[in-house]
Amino acid sequence: MAEIDDRKLAQALRDLRSDDWKVATQAQHTLAQAGPVALDPLCKLLESDTTVAWRAAWVLGRLKEPRAVPFLASKLLRVRQEEQAEAVLWNERRALLLAELAEALGMLGDAAGTSALCAALSSPSISVHKHAAAALERIGRSALPVLYDSLERLSPRGMASVAIFLGKVGDARAVEPLCSVLDHPDWVVRWRATQALGVLAPRYPVLALRAAIPHLERNQRGWNWTQEPLRLASKRTLKQVEAATAHLQSVPLPASSPGSDREQLPLPAETLEPQSTETHFASDDGFGNNLSGGLWERFAKWLRLHELDES
Repeated sequence: MAEIDDRKLAQALRDLRSDDWKVATQAQHTLAQAGPVALDPLCKLLESDTTVAWRAAWVLGRLKEPRAVPFLASKLLRVRQEEQAEAVLWNERRALLLAELAEALGMLGDAAGTSALCAALSSPSISVHKHAAAALERIGRSALPVLYDSLERLSPRGMASVAIFLGKVGDARAVEPLCSVLDHPDWVVRWRATQALGVLAPRYPVLALRAAIPHLERNQRGWNWTQEPLRLASKRTLKQVEAATAHLQSVPLPASSPGSDREQLPLPAETLEPQSTETHFASDDGFGNNLSGGLWERFAKWLRLHELDES
């Protein structure tokens, strides 16, 4: 990445404000190659109008300068607060800015942006939510401590996404936060947390898993067509948890509520590859009804499309 001279830098910064999108786009690409010299003026441009701030965020993500993280995170949090405060539920320009800020934080891959990305997960914009989730995936395991502490404060959509993430890269410390949302009013949150626990149980057969058993037993008994994915996931995960904690049967279930006095376990020394989270469907529905063909087969295919990132 070659730095540009002061004259060319000043011109590119002026062009970034242009109403001509071709001129502005060329300026973005020029500044993306400018190196650290462009960092400070671009961070100041984040405080400009929405369009210019979006362009500045695009460039900052591609400069790969870690010093930009606090500026991007601060801007994302402030715009998200504005989104929450306004009565208007949808603002396309603001949503585009939030999505770009989240993407830039993901490209930089610094855990310092995790709190801001958690706030973006609760945005009503699906695009913002997806960009924030993708950014957390890029940050990876270094984002885990913040996610463990913030899980219960997120919106239902945010909780579900974080549960998916914890199922992929979480460690033993993920068990208690996930158990704490197994009684959440939103069944999708319970479903995603159940799936994540099913992935983690064989890896981390810790005592805290036993706190999930009463919730899983209750969720597997319900019969609601719209919540059938939760029932099936609860049935599978209950078996996995019971098998993983069989050596702890003599230990009573934790008396305290999930989430309190969490064990501070160290991260495993090795980086474990995410295990497959492919769903294995039972041949019957628990009531002796065969699920192998016809309507049930089509329903099983639908469930597979909505399972926890099988690809």
